[in-house]
Order: sequence, then C-alpha cells, then structure tokens
Amino acid sequence: TSGPLATGQPATLALMPTAPAQHVEGAQTGITITNIGPAAPIVMGNFPAPGSGASGGSEIYRIAPDGSPDSIWTSRDDLVYALAFDRQGRLLAGTGNRGNIFVIRGENEFSELLKASASQITAFAQAPNGGLYFSDPDFKNKQRSAVYYLSPAGAVKKIIEDMQVPNGVIVSNDGKTLYVADDGPKNWRSYPISADGTVGPGRLFFDPSTENQSDPDGMSIDEQGNLYLSGRGGVWVADRFGNHLALVYNRRL
Repeated sequence: TSGPLATGQPATLALMPTAPAQHVEGAQTGITITNIGPAAPIVMGNFPAPGSGASGGSEIYRIAPDGSPDSIWTSRDDLVYALAFDRQGRLLAGTGNRGNIFVIRGENEFSELLKASASQITAFAQAPNGGLYFSDPDFKNKQRSAVYYLSPAGAVKKIIEDMQVPNGVIVSNDGKTLYVADDGPKNWRSYPISADGTVGPGRLFFDPSTENQSDPDGMSIDEQGNLYLSGRGGVWVADRFGNHLALVYNRRL
C-alpha cells in the first residue's frame, strides 16, 4: 500500500507475507507492513527496540521470502507509526512520539526528511507533484488535529483543520483526490487536490450503515480506484464515488 494502517497505537497493514513468519522477540506495541511489489521484501516496524521498554523505541525489519526477519534500523528514541515507500523507492518512517519523518537506507543509515513539525505522524501518502501528505491526530483531546503537506522543496503547510482526529490518508490513482479517515465521527472524507499540493473544501466520502463504531484507520487502493477502508467492523470496499461494494468482516476492526 502507499499508506499506513493502525490499531490503538496507529499501525499499517498492506500485504501479509506468504511464507510462514518467524517470531520476533520483544513487546509489540504495533506493527506496520508494507511492500513495493510481489517479489520485493516486506518491511515491518514499531516493535520497541530491545531494552527500550514498551513506551519508546522501534525496530524495523526486512522479511525474507522464507519468513526470516532481518533488522535494518533501530531507534531507542522514536516510535514508528507510519511506514511506506515513496515514488523514488525510498523507505519513509513517521514517528508517533516526536513527529519526525526519516528516510531509512539501512542499519544506522538514515536522514531526517522532516523534524518535529507535528506531534505525531500516523500516516502519510505521496502527493502527485512529489510532495507528501501526513496526518497528526489529537487522539486525546480532539482539538489540535491536522493534516499537513510537505512540499518537494521541504516547506510544511497545514492544509486540513476541519477534522476531529484525522488518521489514515491516501491519494487517488489520478492524483486528484485526498482521502482521509476521521476517528472523531468515525467516517471518511475526501478533498480535491490542487496543482500546488494544497486541497479544497472536503466532503463526506463514506459512512457505512453499521452500529460498529470502531475507529477508521488505514486505507489502500486498487488499480480500478476502489478503496479498502479499515475500521467500523472490518475492511470496507468502496468505489471512487463512495458507493459501498463489499465488507470483509473482522471483529478486531
């Protein structure tokens, strides 16, 4: 997927490994899984680093075809909430405790793409012009939440402030629409994307008819533009117009 998915502490689920995965030691506070193609390695994150305690630190793994994990990055200071590859093939990691975005190249090889411009980054998505959208939800107070835009030149701008708790974000295949999950009213909204990467007024995109009020979370999109929206009782499938197509029920979502 191009964007993350979460649970309690935000996490991402995109493509599960086909080979049996080996157990990774450590207290798990969340897991992020992403993939850049059928034959590409799967990368996992947000396991607290050994000795860091459950409140801080993360380790990111590359999962081999046989299911064995290989650690590629460790931090005792940052909790990874968002993990994705950008259009340049770079692995990006967004932190939930310090609001940083790192470009990770390997063990102890990384650079800061963004430093502390948000309280916590739970998801990001590539803008059509090469910029990056990322969400900064205020889970506790539902007052200071926002979605930001990071331009290719490195400028950061707050572009969405009308959502209580923005969480998952994803961009349509044609690059014209930004979809955002809102954990406040438990629905999904869409925003038209302008040429400069900013967005116009949003509208309600999807609000399923169900009594389940679990938080909306990560999203994915297929080649036809259909969206896969996690939360509210499962993974909801909607077309680009917001019409309900299917539901994959999951009691944990």
